[in-house]
Amino acid sequence: MAALLWYLNRLRAMEPVEIAGRVREKWRRVTEDRALGGLSGAGVGEARGSYPALKPPSAAPSALVDGVAREAEAILAGRWHILGGHEVRVASPPDWHRDPISGIGIQTDRPARSLDHRSLPEGADPRSIWEISRWTQVVRLAQAAYLCGNREASDAAIAFLEDWVSKNPVGRGINWTSAMEPGLRLINFTWAHALLSVAGADPARLEALADRIVPPHCWWVWRYKSFGSSANNHLLGELAGLICASARWPGAATFCAPVGELGDLLQREVAAQFWEDGGNREQGLHYHLFAFELCLHALAGLPAESVDPRTSERLSRAAEFFADVVTPGEPWDYGDSDDAHVIPIFADARQCPKEWQAWICGGSAGSAMAYWLGDPLSRPATYEKPSMSWCGWTLYAQTGIAVREEGDWRLRWDLSPLGFGKMAAHGHLDALHLSVWFQGMAVIIDPGTGGYFGADEIRDHLTGWAAHNGPHFPGSDFPRRGGPFLWQEHHARPFTLPDASAVLEISRNKVPRCSGIVAESDRQSTPHLTICRKIDVSDSQLQIADSVGVPFSVHWQIAPDWQVEEFGSSEFRLRRDGVCLSMAIEGGDVTLGRSICAPSFRRIADSPVLRASASNMLTTRLSIDEC
Repeated sequence: MAALLWYLNRLRAMEPVEIAGRVREKWRRVTEDRALGGLSGAGVGEARGSYPALKPPSAAPSALVDGVAREAEAILAGRWHILGGHEVRVASPPDWHRDPISGIGIQTDRPARSLDHRSLPEGADPRSIWEISRWTQVVRLAQAAYLCGNREASDAAIAFLEDWVSKNPVGRGINWTSAMEPGLRLINFTWAHALLSVAGADPARLEALADRIVPPHCWWVWRYKSFGSSANNHLLGELAGLICASARWPGAATFCAPVGELGDLLQREVAAQFWEDGGNREQGLHYHLFAFELCLHALAGLPAESVDPRTSERLSRAAEFFADVVTPGEPWDYGDSDDAHVIPIFADARQCPKEWQAWICGGSAGSAMAYWLGDPLSRPATYEKPSMSWCGWTLYAQTGIAVREEGDWRLRWDLSPLGFGKMAAHGHLDALHLSVWFQGMAVIIDPGTGGYFGADEIRDHLTGWAAHNGPHFPGSDFPRRGGPFLWQEHHARPFTLPDASAVLEISRNKVPRCSGIVAESDRQSTPHLTICRKIDVSDSQLQIADSVGVPFSVHWQIAPDWQVEEFGSSEFRLRRDGVCLSMAIEGGDVTLGRSICAPSFRRIADSPVLRASASNMLTTRLSIDEC
């Protein structure tokens, strides 16, 4: 029944043209087996050595060589680091159908079209299964062969790929249920093939792998590429994979489309998925980086003359946005984040945001990023800074994110719409949420993502109002989920005022409808309300004033490493690593409790939370204190 309701909600989120497209897609599924017969014996032809462009191993920085050598040794020993720091034990070759975090296997050779990856055994998440089949670790082994001359790594990389192909026939099993996954495999295989070719791997085995991987992967991605309300970062990944494969194997176009057509589609999606100020419309900071990296690899595979300067400028703005908004030491990204990377172009995965930030800002000469990617995107002569100054804040007005540094404070304020498109698939209920860092340490946090499937209650909490500190109404069901990656309606976009305050209006009658399934009786349960938050900050103190006019709640979630104790009426002391802050909340009742947060994907922690309830106004002060 739950699956049926999700499909009903999903259907009602579609425009008529998309419904027609879904009907055509169903027909392609029906005729899939017969069409697959045309791939029998297909070859992709000779590889072009100019893509991807590789610098000589002698030019690699020592930090990169050392990092690659260490990680390759761990991979060969069966210790894989995935998804934001999980160390999982993986067989050699891996079990490609087992969730490495939960240990739950879902071995099946059923057609992908008959599988529902949203409904796996309790505790299993397809995202973790897909992660090891994206071949990121295969690229790391190929890098070890190229940079370090590691023959064992080279042999293992080829053996892993051969084993994957033999156990994942095209179109069968969990690793073919999403067209983005073969798209990402194409990007990683392109890099692995290039590195292993130069490193002296057996050319016959490599050629055989290219013939077994590239034609079916390109055919599948092009046949089932995302469209309509599903055309988010998945479509970027699918197009980027096809472009990268076509750049290395010109014969790949036979199985998808000419590279010029692919490039035009990708550049259209860049304009559609990134705001003019550079922020990603999906409203997830790590998804922003993931989408940006996909576009970088794709653009490198396109003829330079085919890249519209407006595309380069939009991506330059996307790079600047990320560099301004991320806090690399303790990120606590907003929106969905599965801590994924396209290919391992960093020296140390634990320092990945910092390495990206340094590369974007041009201070990374001799770094791993510069070695693999070259220089950051050049800005057109007409380039204008995408952000604006607002009451001491740096505001990305279209994306709806503001950042500010004042003394030892760093603040990030979410003034964004719910998310991209009608589904707002990766959006969280974080409007007006404030994240706070002090001396580089996260203090007040966005609680993270948790996971996608297998723990619905955790995901519902971490994406909801109660996990964020924007003022909200206990018991409110607006906006309400229609199922995984689907919001039924959107709240209005917050707007800013000239006195460093922002306003969010809540009214079911004045927001975009994502589906038609909300009953009138439900609609009346949320009246028109205006929520105002004003923030003032000095070197010594941060003050947040919230006013609503009706009873509301604010939940201040503190980062797990802080110790919090009550020392007065509605006053609290926060301690961490010799630093003390005081937090006073006036105008309501406050209780100190505990709540869950997710430092990284599928990693759940316990942290302090201050739950405040007020009748119409609430003032919160965070001040530097003496320990």
